[in-house]
Amino acid sequence: MTSKNYYGIDLILTEDDSFRIIDIHGLSDAVSFSEKAGYHPRLERIYRFMDKLTDIRQDDKPILYIFSNTPNMPFILPDSVNNFLNSLPEGVANLGWTEKLKNYYESLKNNKNGLFKKEIQLFNKAAKMKEIDFRIGELLMYNKEGIVFNHWNIKDWSSVTETISFEDVGLLVNWGHDFATHPKTNFFWKGEPEKILFPVLNSVQAHYVLNTTTPKWIPNLFLQFVEGIMSKQIIPRQTYLGMGLSSYSQLKEFAETLSKENIVAVTKPLFAHHGVDHSFLTKKDVDKLILSEKNLERELPEIRERIMEATTKGFKYTKKDSKKNALEWYFVNAEKLRDYPVAAIGSYILQEYINPKPVLSQKTGVLHQGTIRAQILNGETITVMHRFPEQPYQKDETINMTHKNVRTFFERADDELEIKVSEYLIPILENFEKYIEKLSCLKLDYINQYLLEEEFKKN
Repeated sequence: MTSKNYYGIDLILTEDDSFRIIDIHGLSDAVSFSEKAGYHPRLERIYRFMDKLTDIRQDDKPILYIFSNTPNMPFILPDSVNNFLNSLPEGVANLGWTEKLKNYYESLKNNKNGLFKKEIQLFNKAAKMKEIDFRIGELLMYNKEGIVFNHWNIKDWSSVTETISFEDVGLLVNWGHDFATHPKTNFFWKGEPEKILFPVLNSVQAHYVLNTTTPKWIPNLFLQFVEGIMSKQIIPRQTYLGMGLSSYSQLKEFAETLSKENIVAVTKPLFAHHGVDHSFLTKKDVDKLILSEKNLERELPEIRERIMEATTKGFKYTKKDSKKNALEWYFVNAEKLRDYPVAAIGSYILQEYINPKPVLSQKTGVLHQGTIRAQILNGETITVMHRFPEQPYQKDETINMTHKNVRTFFERADDELEIKVSEYLIPILENFEKYIEKLSCLKLDYINQYLLEEEFKKN
């Protein structure tokens, strides 16, 4: 199986016209962003996306585009993991993100009807214009004969189930579903992924590598991705909060380097998805947070020992966990128990806040402070756009765009900015693509060990 990647990189354009990367994540919205961003002519970026898919596929065989509304639910923790986290002293495990992520998924569930119809119709139109055999539907299962595929008829939304032999597939695009995502493919194929002869484009693979199999934003590990190009800072300064990953002295030292502006830092849960529970902090907020860590200082050696022991031993799942849809985990350690990223689940990143440069919106004609999103397909930047809050820029006012009550809009970047972002990302993408493949194959116990030992040994 040849695995390709589709993901997004979010950047801040600073006031001195440099860039900082603030997030890397899987994407499942190739069309909607392009349309919302107002690309003209109407299908320009969709055609470009379709051209890239055609470049990846084998021969002139069909492209199977897999849609699904079924998300995994990382906010539901297995009982054994939940019990361990709750057994730690108060303030060690930060699990506030779980309820917020649950509410997010509930909102998706309530609004899923018709959510993807426009995107599907536009894809189908682009494929017809380019005379590509492009089939949209659901992947039901693999069997010895091939892929069992529920093929949708775009005209009346009826469907027909068909089995397509592996030899007849040119490309499988895995849109937002984890069923065919490496390394889980190995599980479904019982160690025989070579039977999948066609390339697979995973819109969620980078998401899994950075967020689910590897805790998101491990600073030292991330910097390995861009080894050799560290002549300039590419991510904001950051440290950990919770699960014994940083001592009080580390956090205090970090806080002392922050500015004295209105907003000085951002907290991000390591394990959460979709930007939930990101908080913007003042200097007072930061001081209050790290003061709570001071109270745990005497217990820190014992806390770290317990976390390391639990991580090494792994966790046993029960039938009850399966029934309540607790997050599945396919990595098994030497004791035949499942590894689980407990340190990531209960911790946050404490990251310095970077003030974005106000940018003039072509849509509104006024300044907005937002972020930049680059869409990456197979190691190449294919689209660059702004994401702005609807509220215009006002000096000394900071808007947290991750809050659900903050309305935002996308707008295409001008050609000059698109070229600058693309050139900036070239060396980063060259390194990052190599490490996606490397890290997605590593066992979780190695990832956990790296996180814990690298951080614990600092004190």
